[in-house]
Amino acid sequence: PAAMPPAAPGPLLPTVPFGRHRVTRLIAGANPIYGYSHFNKILDAHMSEYHSTDRVVEFLRNLERAGLNTWQASWSERLETDWLRYKEQGGKLQLLMLSRPDFNDKPEILERVMKLKPLGIAQHGSRTNRHWEEGAFDRCLDYLKRLRDTGAMVGLSGHNPREIEYAEDKGWPVDYYMTCFYYVVRSRPALAKLLGEAPFGEVYLASDPPRMMAVVRQTKKPCLAYKLLAAGRTIS
Repeated sequence: PAAMPPAAPGPLLPTVPFGRHRVTRLIAGANPIYGYSHFNKILDAHMSEYHSTDRVVEFLRNLERAGLNTWQASWSERLETDWLRYKEQGGKLQLLMLSRPDFNDKPEILERVMKLKPLGIAQHGSRTNRHWEEGAFDRCLDYLKRLRDTGAMVGLSGHNPREIEYAEDKGWPVDYYMTCFYYVVRSRPALAKLLGEAPFGEVYLASDPPRMMAVVRQTKKPCLAYKLLAAGRTIS
């Protein structure tokens, strides 16, 4: 299809400092676009099928019209295709990249990721939690160093508030955190201990957000809060 004219940006929403950059206080994510519904595989498939490259580009243009200046997304080949198409057509948004959970074992992928010119790259929260559960949290540092070597800002995503507290207390070389308001990656044994049984699927506890919010308030570095609406569960 023929390229659409660049979006006419709307009035910019309030911004905050982010390293040497400025980002709008509201940043768009990408889970619904790329099939991460956090409900079931059927909804995942419908989301992925609906969001063609043309629709993703139009979505990004709408973000500009709404006054946002930053998009945060997890890397994939589809993301790469969509983002490059959007930028080729004059898109002005900035990009924040979330690693895939297996990126820690694939350092060579970072060179490809950097071709998209992200402001920052964050370690995926699932890998952060994996190291925490294994009692080997300092293993995160090797990947964080690889991120630093790219020249992008270094992020650490986490679901457990204690992970963020630990990194802050130890003075880890991190520029920002991605702080999930719900600890959705608890292990089944941990859930069984907490609830008396381990439910199927993801568990969203009302007691989780206050714990993460307390950590965010104490943290001096920027925090990108996500899953504020429990992946759509609190909007009905």
